[in-house]
Amino acid sequence: MNNNTISIIIPIYNRAIYLDRCITSALNQDGVSTEIILIDDGSTDDSLEVCCSYADNHPNIKVIHQENGGLSSARNIGLDNATGDYIFFLDSDDYLVENTLQVLVKELKAHDADYIIGNFERVDESGALISKSQMPDSIKNRLLSEDDFWKYAEPDASYLLFVTVWGKLFKRKIWDTLRFPMVRFAEDEFILPSIVSQCDRIFVSDCIAYKQTLSSSSLVRSAYSIEKLNVPKSKLSVADHLITKGYYLFALKKVEKAIADTCNASQSLSNNIAKNEFAQIIQSTRILTLKLSPHISVKKRFKLFIFTRFPHLYFKLTKFLYNLKNKR
Repeated sequence: MNNNTISIIIPIYNRAIYLDRCITSALNQDGVSTEIILIDDGSTDDSLEVCCSYADNHPNIKVIHQENGGLSSARNIGLDNATGDYIFFLDSDDYLVENTLQVLVKELKAHDADYIIGNFERVDESGALISKSQMPDSIKNRLLSEDDFWKYAEPDASYLLFVTVWGKLFKRKIWDTLRFPMVRFAEDEFILPSIVSQCDRIFVSDCIAYKQTLSSSSLVRSAYSIEKLNVPKSKLSVADHLITKGYYLFALKKVEKAIADTCNASQSLSNNIAKNEFAQIIQSTRILTLKLSPHISVKKRFKLFIFTRFPHLYFKLTKFLYNLKNKR
Protein backbone atom coordinates (compact mmCIF):
# COMPACT_ATOMS: atom_id res chain seq x y z
CA MET A 1 0.00 0.00 0.00
CA ASN A 2 1.00 3.61 -0.57
CA ASN A 3 2.16 5.83 2.24
CA ASN A 4 -0.64 7.27 4.39
CA THR A 5 -3.18 4.63 3.39
CA ILE A 6 -6.23 4.36 5.63
CA SER A 7 -7.55 0.89 6.40
CA ILE A 8 -11.33 1.17 6.80
CA ILE A 9 -12.53 -1.87 8.75
CA ILE A 10 -16.22 -2.73 8.30
CA PRO A 11 -17.62 -5.73 10.25
CA ILE A 12 -20.85 -7.05 8.73
CA TYR A 13 -23.59 -9.30 10.00
CA ASN A 14 -26.93 -9.36 8.15
CA ARG A 15 -26.77 -5.75 7.01
CA ALA A 16 -27.36 -6.19 3.27
CA ILE A 17 -29.95 -3.40 3.11
CA TYR A 18 -27.45 -0.86 4.48
CA LEU A 19 -24.30 -1.94 2.67
CA ASP A 20 -24.66 0.14 -0.50
CA ARG A 21 -24.79 3.35 1.51
CA CYS A 22 -22.02 2.26 3.90
CA ILE A 23 -19.55 0.98 1.30
CA THR A 24 -20.23 3.84 -1.12
CA SER A 25 -19.47 6.33 1.66
CA ALA A 26 -16.10 4.63 2.20
CA LEU A 27 -15.37 4.77 -1.53
CA ASN A 28 -16.33 8.46 -1.75
CA GLN A 29 -13.26 9.64 0.16
CA ASP A 30 -11.22 11.74 -2.22
CA GLY A 31 -7.75 12.97 -1.35
CA VAL A 32 -6.71 9.85 0.55
CA SER A 33 -5.63 6.32 -0.27
CA THR A 34 -7.88 3.68 1.28
CA GLU A 35 -8.14 -0.05 1.63
CA ILE A 36 -11.65 -1.14 2.58
CA ILE A 37 -11.80 -4.40 4.51
CA LEU A 38 -15.25 -6.00 4.57
CA ILE A 39 -15.55 -8.78 7.14
CA ASP A 40 -18.67 -10.87 6.63
CA ASP A 41 -19.29 -12.39 10.04
CA GLY A 42 -21.36 -15.40 8.96
CA SER A 43 -24.28 -13.42 7.53
CA THR A 44 -27.38 -15.36 6.52
CA ASP A 45 -28.78 -12.65 4.23
CA ASP A 46 -27.23 -11.31 1.00
CA SER A 47 -24.44 -9.37 2.72
CA LEU A 48 -21.61 -11.54 1.40
CA GLU A 49 -22.91 -11.31 -2.18
CA VAL A 50 -23.11 -7.51 -1.93
CA CYS A 51 -19.56 -7.37 -0.57
CA CYS A 52 -18.17 -9.57 -3.34
CA SER A 53 -19.95 -7.50 -5.97
CA TYR A 54 -18.20 -4.36 -4.75
CA ALA A 55 -14.84 -6.14 -4.52
CA ASP A 56 -15.17 -7.25 -8.16
CA ASN A 57 -15.31 -3.62 -9.23
CA HIS A 58 -12.95 -1.94 -6.77
CA PRO A 59 -9.38 -3.17 -6.32
CA ASN A 60 -9.03 -1.42 -2.95
CA ILE A 61 -11.80 -3.57 -1.42
CA LYS A 62 -10.90 -6.80 0.36
CA VAL A 63 -13.61 -9.28 1.45
CA ILE A 64 -13.11 -11.74 4.30
CA HIS A 65 -15.73 -14.32 5.21
CA GLN A 66 -15.75 -16.07 8.58
CA GLU A 67 -18.06 -18.10 10.79
CA ASN A 68 -20.13 -15.89 13.07
CA GLY A 69 -17.90 -14.78 15.93
CA GLY A 70 -19.28 -11.39 16.88
CA LEU A 71 -18.17 -7.79 16.43
CA SER A 72 -14.90 -8.14 18.35
CA SER A 73 -13.85 -11.16 16.32
CA ALA A 74 -14.66 -9.42 13.02
CA ARG A 75 -12.80 -6.24 13.96
CA ASN A 76 -9.78 -8.27 15.08
CA ILE A 77 -9.70 -10.12 11.76
CA GLY A 78 -9.83 -6.75 10.04
CA LEU A 79 -6.90 -5.52 12.12
CA ASP A 80 -4.93 -8.68 11.35
CA ASN A 81 -5.36 -8.03 7.62
CA ALA A 82 -4.98 -4.24 7.60
CA THR A 83 -1.89 -2.89 5.86
CA GLY A 84 -2.59 0.85 6.07
CA ASP A 85 -0.82 3.52 8.09
CA TYR A 86 -4.09 4.54 9.75
CA ILE A 87 -7.11 2.63 11.05
CA PHE A 88 -10.75 3.68 10.83
CA PHE A 89 -13.66 1.58 12.14
CA LEU A 90 -17.00 1.87 10.35
CA ASP A 91 -20.09 -0.05 11.41
CA SER A 92 -22.01 -1.56 8.52
CA ASP A 93 -25.30 0.26 9.09
CA ASP A 94 -23.53 3.62 9.50
CA TYR A 95 -21.74 5.75 6.93
CA LEU A 96 -19.06 8.37 6.43
CA VAL A 97 -19.58 11.97 5.42
CA GLU A 98 -18.18 12.50 1.91
CA ASN A 99 -14.46 13.36 1.79
CA THR A 100 -14.19 13.64 5.56
CA LEU A 101 -11.16 11.35 5.91
CA GLN A 102 -8.85 13.81 4.16
CA VAL A 103 -9.85 16.42 6.74
CA LEU A 104 -9.12 14.04 9.62
CA VAL A 105 -5.75 13.00 8.19
CA LYS A 106 -4.76 16.63 7.68
CA GLU A 107 -5.70 17.57 11.24
CA LEU A 108 -4.05 14.49 12.75
CA LYS A 109 -0.77 15.28 10.97
CA ALA A 110 -0.94 19.00 11.75
CA HIS A 111 -1.24 18.29 15.48
CA ASP A 112 0.96 15.17 15.55
CA ALA A 113 -1.85 13.34 17.35
CA ASP A 114 -2.00 9.61 18.07
CA TYR A 115 -5.64 9.58 17.07
CA ILE A 116 -8.38 12.01 16.26
CA ILE A 117 -11.96 12.04 17.48
CA GLY A 118 -14.38 13.16 14.78
CA ASN A 119 -17.81 14.57 15.48
CA PHE A 120 -20.93 12.59 14.57
CA GLU A 121 -24.67 12.79 14.08
CA ARG A 122 -27.38 10.22 14.73
CA VAL A 123 -29.78 9.59 11.86
CA ASP A 124 -32.73 7.30 11.20
CA GLU A 125 -32.79 4.65 8.50
CA SER A 126 -33.77 7.24 5.88
CA GLY A 127 -30.84 9.48 6.82
CA ALA A 128 -32.96 12.09 8.59
CA LEU A 129 -31.21 13.77 11.52
CA ILE A 130 -32.21 12.57 14.98
CA SER A 131 -29.58 14.29 17.10
CA LYS A 132 -26.07 15.66 17.11
CA SER A 133 -23.31 14.55 19.45
CA GLN A 134 -22.85 16.51 22.64
CA MET A 135 -19.32 17.71 22.00
CA PRO A 136 -18.38 20.31 24.62
CA ASP A 137 -17.30 23.65 23.14
CA SER A 138 -14.27 23.59 25.44
CA ILE A 139 -12.68 20.67 23.56
CA LYS A 140 -13.59 21.45 19.97
CA ASN A 141 -10.53 21.52 17.72
CA ARG A 142 -8.01 21.08 20.52
CA LEU A 143 -5.47 18.57 21.78
CA LEU A 144 -6.16 16.47 24.86
CA SER A 145 -3.71 14.71 27.13
CA GLU A 146 -4.68 11.44 28.79
CA ASP A 147 -5.80 13.35 31.90
CA ASP A 148 -7.81 15.78 29.76
CA PHE A 149 -9.50 12.86 28.02
CA TRP A 150 -10.92 11.40 31.23
CA LYS A 151 -11.86 14.82 32.53
CA TYR A 152 -14.00 15.62 29.51
CA ALA A 153 -15.32 12.08 29.07
CA GLU A 154 -17.06 12.17 32.45
CA PRO A 155 -20.34 13.95 31.53
CA ASP A 156 -23.00 11.42 30.48
CA ALA A 157 -24.06 13.50 27.49
CA SER A 158 -20.65 13.34 25.81
CA TYR A 159 -19.41 9.91 26.94
CA LEU A 160 -20.47 8.14 23.72
CA LEU A 161 -18.27 10.51 21.76
CA PHE A 162 -15.24 9.32 23.72
CA VAL A 163 -15.93 5.62 24.29
CA THR A 164 -16.73 4.31 20.80
CA VAL A 165 -13.97 3.34 18.37
CA TRP A 166 -16.02 4.27 15.32
CA GLY A 167 -15.73 7.80 14.00
CA LYS A 168 -12.06 8.05 14.96
CA LEU A 169 -8.87 7.96 12.91
CA PHE A 170 -6.05 6.07 14.62
CA LYS A 171 -2.38 5.80 13.86
CA ARG A 172 -1.71 2.18 13.07
CA LYS A 173 0.86 1.81 15.87
CA ILE A 174 -1.89 2.01 18.50
CA TRP A 175 -3.29 -1.30 17.27
CA ASP A 176 0.00 -3.13 16.76
CA THR A 177 -0.39 -4.87 20.14
CA LEU A 178 -4.08 -4.25 20.86
CA ARG A 179 -7.07 -6.40 19.98
CA PHE A 180 -10.68 -6.30 21.10
CA PRO A 181 -11.68 -8.62 23.95
CA MET A 182 -13.75 -11.57 22.79
CA VAL A 183 -17.03 -10.38 24.25
CA ARG A 184 -20.36 -9.48 22.74
CA PHE A 185 -21.47 -6.03 23.91
CA ALA A 186 -19.38 -3.25 25.48
CA GLU A 187 -16.17 -4.22 23.67
CA ASP A 188 -15.39 -0.54 23.02
CA GLU A 189 -15.56 0.35 26.71
CA PHE A 190 -13.46 -2.65 27.73
CA ILE A 191 -10.61 -1.60 25.44
CA LEU A 192 -10.88 2.18 25.98
CA PRO A 193 -8.36 2.45 28.89
CA SER A 194 -5.79 0.45 26.91
CA ILE A 195 -6.16 2.79 23.93
CA VAL A 196 -5.96 6.03 25.91
CA SER A 197 -3.13 4.94 28.21
CA GLN A 198 -0.71 4.66 25.27
CA CYS A 199 -1.64 7.99 23.68
CA ASP A 200 0.13 11.26 24.49
CA ARG A 201 -1.88 13.46 22.13
CA ILE A 202 -5.54 13.07 21.20
CA PHE A 203 -7.09 15.66 18.91
CA VAL A 204 -10.81 16.44 18.94
CA SER A 205 -12.20 17.71 15.64
CA ASP A 206 -15.50 19.50 15.23
CA CYS A 207 -15.71 18.06 11.70
CA ILE A 208 -18.89 15.99 11.26
CA ALA A 209 -17.26 12.79 10.07
CA TYR A 210 -19.70 10.03 10.90
CA LYS A 211 -23.40 9.26 10.63
CA GLN A 212 -24.64 6.71 13.16
CA THR A 213 -27.84 5.00 12.05
CA LEU A 214 -30.33 4.07 14.75
CA SER A 215 -32.02 1.11 13.11
CA SER A 216 -34.76 -1.09 14.55
CA SER A 217 -32.41 -4.08 14.44
CA SER A 218 -29.46 -2.33 16.05
CA LEU A 219 -27.30 -4.45 18.36
CA VAL A 220 -27.81 -2.08 21.26
CA ARG A 221 -31.60 -2.43 20.97
CA SER A 222 -31.68 -6.22 20.95
CA ALA A 223 -33.37 -8.20 23.71
CA TYR A 224 -31.65 -8.57 27.06
CA SER A 225 -29.38 -11.59 27.27
CA ILE A 226 -26.72 -12.99 29.56
CA GLU A 227 -24.07 -11.46 27.30
CA LYS A 228 -25.31 -7.96 28.10
CA LEU A 229 -23.90 -8.39 31.59
CA ASN A 230 -20.66 -7.40 29.86
CA VAL A 231 -22.03 -3.85 30.03
CA PRO A 232 -21.71 -3.49 33.83
CA LYS A 233 -18.47 -5.50 33.70
CA SER A 234 -16.98 -3.02 31.24
CA LYS A 235 -17.97 -0.11 33.47
CA LEU A 236 -16.26 -1.75 36.43
CA SER A 237 -13.17 -2.31 34.31
CA VAL A 238 -13.03 1.38 33.41
CA ALA A 239 -13.69 2.32 37.05
CA ASP A 240 -10.66 0.29 38.13
CA HIS A 241 -8.51 2.18 35.64
CA LEU A 242 -9.91 5.54 36.77
CA ILE A 243 -9.04 4.74 40.39
CA THR A 244 -5.41 4.17 39.40
CA LYS A 245 -5.47 7.61 37.78
CA GLY A 246 -7.01 9.29 40.83
CA TYR A 247 -10.39 10.07 39.24
CA TYR A 248 -12.34 8.77 42.20
CA LEU A 249 -15.67 10.51 41.62
CA PHE A 250 -15.74 9.46 37.97
CA ALA A 251 -14.86 5.92 39.06
CA LEU A 252 -17.69 5.99 41.59
CA LYS A 253 -20.09 7.11 38.87
CA LYS A 254 -19.07 4.15 36.70
CA VAL A 255 -19.49 1.74 39.63
CA GLU A 256 -22.95 3.12 40.38
CA LYS A 257 -23.95 2.78 36.74
CA ALA A 258 -22.68 -0.81 36.77
CA ILE A 259 -24.84 -1.50 39.83
CA ALA A 260 -27.88 0.00 38.11
CA ASP A 261 -27.27 -2.10 34.99
CA THR A 262 -26.86 -5.21 37.12
CA CYS A 263 -30.10 -4.55 38.96
CA ASN A 264 -31.92 -4.03 35.66
CA ALA A 265 -30.55 -7.33 34.44
CA SER A 266 -31.77 -9.05 37.58
CA GLN A 267 -35.33 -8.30 36.44
CA SER A 268 -34.87 -10.50 33.37
CA LEU A 269 -32.14 -13.02 34.15
CA SER A 270 -32.48 -15.63 36.86
CA ASN A 271 -30.86 -18.89 35.70
CA ASN A 272 -27.74 -20.42 37.22
CA ILE A 273 -25.43 -18.93 34.58
CA ALA A 274 -26.79 -15.48 35.33
CA LYS A 275 -26.34 -16.05 39.06
CA ASN A 276 -22.67 -16.88 38.49
CA GLU A 277 -22.27 -13.75 36.38
CA PHE A 278 -23.95 -11.65 39.07
CA ALA A 279 -21.59 -13.14 41.66
CA GLN A 280 -18.57 -12.10 39.58
CA ILE A 281 -19.91 -8.56 39.23
CA ILE A 282 -20.59 -8.31 42.96
CA GLN A 283 -17.09 -9.55 43.77
CA SER A 284 -15.54 -7.01 41.40
CA THR A 285 -17.66 -4.26 42.95
CA ARG A 286 -16.53 -5.36 46.41
CA ILE A 287 -12.86 -5.02 45.40
CA LEU A 288 -13.46 -1.59 43.88
CA THR A 289 -15.36 -0.48 46.99
CA LEU A 290 -12.30 -1.17 49.11
CA LYS A 291 -10.21 0.96 46.75
CA LEU A 292 -12.76 3.77 46.65
CA SER A 293 -13.71 3.87 50.35
CA PRO A 294 -11.03 6.36 51.45
CA HIS A 295 -12.11 8.79 48.75
CA ILE A 296 -15.93 8.84 48.95
CA SER A 297 -18.58 9.85 51.45
CA VAL A 298 -19.93 7.61 54.19
CA LYS A 299 -23.32 7.57 52.47
CA LYS A 300 -21.80 6.33 49.22
CA ARG A 301 -19.74 3.71 51.05
CA PHE A 302 -22.88 2.43 52.80
CA LYS A 303 -24.74 2.07 49.50
CA LEU A 304 -21.89 0.09 47.99
CA PHE A 305 -21.61 -2.00 51.14
CA ILE A 306 -25.30 -2.97 50.98
CA PHE A 307 -24.96 -4.01 47.32
CA THR A 308 -21.82 -6.08 47.83
CA ARG A 309 -22.87 -7.73 51.10
CA PHE A 310 -26.61 -8.15 50.64
CA PRO A 311 -27.15 -8.27 46.86
CA HIS A 312 -30.40 -10.27 47.01
CA LEU A 313 -31.94 -7.67 49.32
CA TYR A 314 -30.65 -4.93 47.04
CA PHE A 315 -32.15 -6.63 43.98
CA LYS A 316 -35.51 -7.11 45.71
CA LEU A 317 -35.64 -3.49 46.82
CA THR A 318 -34.72 -2.31 43.34
CA LYS A 319 -37.39 -4.53 41.80
CA PHE A 320 -39.99 -3.24 44.25
CA LEU A 321 -39.17 0.38 43.47
CA TYR A 322 -39.09 -0.40 39.73
CA ASN A 323 -42.55 -1.99 39.81
CA LEU A 324 -43.92 0.78 41.99
CA LYS A 325 -42.70 3.39 39.51
CA ASN A 326 -44.22 1.55 36.53
CA LYS A 327 -47.63 1.31 38.22
CA ARG A 328 -47.93 5.04 38.46
